[in-house]
Amino acid sequence: MLLITYKPGQNTAEVESITHNPAPGVNGNNSYTTDQALPIPENIPGMIPILYTKVDTKTLYYNYIKPETIESLISQLQEQQAVIKAAMDDLIMGGAM
Repeated sequence: MLLITYKPGQNTAEVESITHNPAPGVNGNNSYTTDQALPIPENIPGMIPILYTKVDTKTLYYNYIKPETIESLISQLQEQQAVIKAAMDDLIMGGAM
């Protein structure tokens, strides 16, 4: 038996924890017990499996996300830096007139 704890919210939620053979009566607000076997994640290159549950049917499944690369993080930082620089230039130029 498994105790599945999930993030509260909608009908589809990310699984936060899995407890094998939980003590009786341990269920909380955002959890349920099941005898269902855990699904096996597919090995998809460049993707990370994240376990989700459909709360109403107590079905477990994986969603796959692409992790952020160093290049994408650098690109985001460069864009943010350009916005900040433009704002600072506007403040400096606007204050000097």
